[in-house]
Amino acid sequence: MVKTTLIISALLLCVACNRVPEQKEIYDVNQVLIEDVIAGYLENMAFPTANYTIAEQEDGTYIITSYFDYTDKGNETLKRFNYKSKLRYIGGDCTDKKNWILVFLQEQN
Repeated sequence: MVKTTLIISALLLCVACNRVPEQKEIYDVNQVLIEDVIAGYLENMAFPTANYTIAEQEDGTYIITSYFDYTDKGNETLKRFNYKSKLRYIGGDCTDKKNWILVFLQEQN
């Protein structure tokens, strides 16, 4: 009985780890990955909480379109960066940035 319970628990854990990521989770990881790439160049990065779109592609990647506001290092003028990014989920905990690849970050006009 204990062995059966452990096996069922392990299977449920695996299913939970490999579920399809939710939109908010994708966007949150996107934000963290972008900050990791460009945080050394910009200050005061602020991402919107609701103004974004996410489109799942046939190859299992996600295209995110949004913006963030920022200031340059040493300059207090607020600027906006409109962007499109592409993320690839490689499995595992979908809230952990280590399980995602930022394929590209592209400025949009």
